[in-house]
Amino acid sequence: MEVENSNTLWASTNSGIFRIELTANKPLITHLTQTDGLPSNAVSGCVIRNDTIFIGTSKGLGIFAIKKLLAQEKSIPEKVIINSVTIENNEYYQPNRPLSGHSNNHVIFNLSFPDYASQGKISYQYKVEGLDDTWQISSSPKIIFNSIPPGKYVFRVYGLGYNGKPSYTSSALAFEIRPRFWQTWWFRLTLGICTVMAIITVISYQLQKKRNKKLEKSIMKRRSQNWSCKLSKHRSIRISFTIV
Repeated sequence: MEVENSNTLWASTNSGIFRIELTANKPLITHLTQTDGLPSNAVSGCVIRNDTIFIGTSKGLGIFAIKKLLAQEKSIPEKVIINSVTIENNEYYQPNRPLSGHSNNHVIFNLSFPDYASQGKISYQYKVEGLDDTWQISSSPKIIFNSIPPGKYVFRVYGLGYNGKPSYTSSALAFEIRPRFWQTWWFRLTLGICTVMAIITVISYQLQKKRNKKLEKSIMKRRSQNWSCKLSKHRSIRISFTIV
């Protein structure tokens, strides 16, 4: 803990440094982290001399004028530019309307973030609403998605400066992935009906085959009985002639 004045003190933690100002109503707490210029969020201690604070971190010493440190913007006054989007091998430059394409193709977003103060040390925080609400971070300006299932989505992205400070707002673009014909409900319904009909046809064929075999056996049995009767009559006639 470091005392700034009778009403204000600073607390060092592993998640940044806190300035606690005791007021009449409730404490006014300001949380400062790496996004505010600290070398690291792991702060081991601080020392105040006049209007300057010396903050020791796991990645070195930070020296700041207190007024300037507190007056820093919490975000970068720029936003990410979506330069182009590639869907189904078609590239759309600076799109300003919802896009669409079929599934089983790459969807590629080409981005840029005009934060020149970061000297190229920028990254992108993004997510696809409707697919995965988890934020991802990439240092590459090219974001690639593979085999997105059919549906309607919104790609949303923030720019991050060299110290992790975000852009003041996000950039977003809506897009739709249309199903291939074999992914549509009517194709699946037709395929299901055809499958059921094929099964019924096979079962009917097997049953008819069994009935035919049974009928053939019955016919053969009757023929055999008829031949037996004829032979018996023929023998009886021969015996009668012999007796005469």
